[in-house]
Amino acid sequence: MTNSLLLKRSLKFLELSGVALANQLSESREDGKRTAPETVSRWLSGVNPIEPSLMLWVTELVRNKMRSQKQRLIRLPTNEGLVIAVANPKGGVGKTAVAKNLAVISKFSMNMKTTLIQATTPENKEVVAGELREMQDLRINCPDLTPDEVLVYRPEPGEVVIVDVCTSLSSQRTDTTSKSEPFLSQFQPDMYVVPADFDSPQEIAASARFVQSGVMQSQIQLLHRPRFMKTDTATRVEHEGLDLRSKIFCPFFIPQTISSRNPRSRHAFEKWQNDDQEWHFNNLFEHLITSMGGTFKDAYSLRSEMKTMGLEELLSLVE
Repeated sequence: MTNSLLLKRSLKFLELSGVALANQLSESREDGKRTAPETVSRWLSGVNPIEPSLMLWVTELVRNKMRSQKQRLIRLPTNEGLVIAVANPKGGVGKTAVAKNLAVISKFSMNMKTTLIQATTPENKEVVAGELREMQDLRINCPDLTPDEVLVYRPEPGEVVIVDVCTSLSSQRTDTTSKSEPFLSQFQPDMYVVPADFDSPQEIAASARFVQSGVMQSQIQLLHRPRFMKTDTATRVEHEGLDLRSKIFCPFFIPQTISSRNPRSRHAFEKWQNDDQEWHFNNLFEHLITSMGGTFKDAYSLRSEMKTMGLEELLSLVE
């Protein structure tokens, strides 16, 4: 890659204009001479070559800014964004709560571009309107889409899209008198999360039928959200033809909050109201991303690696 292109990318990351770079260079020169903005323009256009010493200086500016950023590096499994759907044909299993909590973790804990979509029928629009307003107060993108629009929605590179699939769409079955296919038969997210209390016979049965129907054409994670602690969960699940030890089950559970108090913050940049729930959903988000092939790096290991990286490698990380 040419130095002129690397310089353009560096200025974008550093949020510097050509004039600002010229001023910084002038202030740092020992000979007292000034670097004209026109000189920077010729570097950026490739008309004049850029001295290696200048590129080394710009590399250190980029490296220093990266060191000052505290968030972890998240590498998604593809160059495109991800779509995580939360669905269950049984109502009252905490599906919407899981979707909203994942969106808040993605947005604020992981600093990801995040979108929350309510995939619902026209009859339920008014019901979910309040849910969307709460998320919009948290500055999370919540487009109002029809089911057909959800099917063709494509995330931007680096974007995490959480789709809360309403009960009626999750429970649709193929109707021989209709030409239209059920929503889930056409929907192909990167991952399905199916939350339920797998100590409840009704919720186990509904979730088992959902999995065994084969309607979900993507990777699946069943998420146990118990209301009370019980010791015979594995036996109850096995009775319905599922195995708690299989990869289809999330390897940990998230207890439902006993209090009716909302565990999430209600406004942007406020703290969670329940630290345990924040930790649980942070753990779930990381598990889902890594299950799909993504990776996380903490600030300490990342800073160690940055010491030996060149400018192109550093910019690839931040981009």
